[in-house]
Amino acid sequence: MPDSEKDQKTVLPVPSSPSWPEEKQQMLKVIEKYAAVCRNLEAQNGKLREMVERMRERAPKLDDLFTHDREGVTFADVGGLGQIVDQLQAFQYGIVYSGVYEQFAVPPPKGLMMHGSPGTGKTMLARAISNELEAMFAEIRTSKFVTKWVGEAESNFENIIVQCENYYREHGIKVVLFLDEAEQLLSKRGDRLHSPVFDRCQDVLLSYMDGINSTQGIIYVAATNRIDTIDSAILRPGRFDFVLEIPKPDKKGVYDIMMKQIAFREKKAKREIYMLDDPEALACRMYSFGATGADIAEVLRLASERKVRQVIEYDGDGVVDPSYVYVDQHDVEAVIKGYAQRVTVDKQRRRIGFAVE
Repeated sequence: MPDSEKDQKTVLPVPSSPSWPEEKQQMLKVIEKYAAVCRNLEAQNGKLREMVERMRERAPKLDDLFTHDREGVTFADVGGLGQIVDQLQAFQYGIVYSGVYEQFAVPPPKGLMMHGSPGTGKTMLARAISNELEAMFAEIRTSKFVTKWVGEAESNFENIIVQCENYYREHGIKVVLFLDEAEQLLSKRGDRLHSPVFDRCQDVLLSYMDGINSTQGIIYVAATNRIDTIDSAILRPGRFDFVLEIPKPDKKGVYDIMMKQIAFREKKAKREIYMLDDPEALACRMYSFGATGADIAEVLRLASERKVRQVIEYDGDGVVDPSYVYVDQHDVEAVIKGYAQRVTVDKQRRRIGFAVE
């Protein structure tokens, strides 16, 4: 039956006979308007159901959040941060031996906040904690749960926490919930530059950390470059009460990181790659421009890439076996020279920018 005929049947005729009471005519008009409203509501409900289905499809899934690399980085692979590793092991004891802590009426730590300059190894340490505890690792960024829909961000964020807790209940494996770039989510509430969406997400997080919805199977770890912007309620005892500053490595630390990076790359390539005459001199040069762990890894990568280009340009036909070609002292020194100039220029630009501000 055509839609026009259906509409004609649902519309009630209003009698125009003089004998028909005026009150009944008014009542039929009201009924007709009510029927039209019902038809509009039914159409809107259909659109609402479609929107809910789209929201469910966009909700974060466990497969998108979890990584579980048993052969990943551990504390033994972390270089140049010996004292920091010792403190992280103390944090680890509070989780592994929580029963002993309870015997002394000492509550185990609930959250770890790491702060420091970019590239100092905060994410690497978070992964090391996860592997040391044999836990699942879920890295959370605001882009994974913030959307344009009102109320959906906090709902998605709560859904992530609930999924992690359900995974612990089903499998008995704890989950390290890592909040990278935490200054976006955990900055001071009420700040005019801080979105109210993140305020509501903070309320959700705090309710699950120490509120009525507190969880047992989640280890909260956060990393930030701006500890001064973090809300004081987040850092109070009982929440992110374990706060560590991750410093830049000293001269010995730079050498330690460089050697561990070399060992990692050679293990991955299953052969010797670097033949360095004086690695300590290279470490001193990198320390002189304030290299971080990320800078050291990038210098070694660029040195290897430089040697790869030389092999290709010299022998594009593949006559030379690359396994007999090594990255030498000169390759690393050439990269350090250009890299140090770039870092120095960036620092000068930042100083000029701060002076202008």
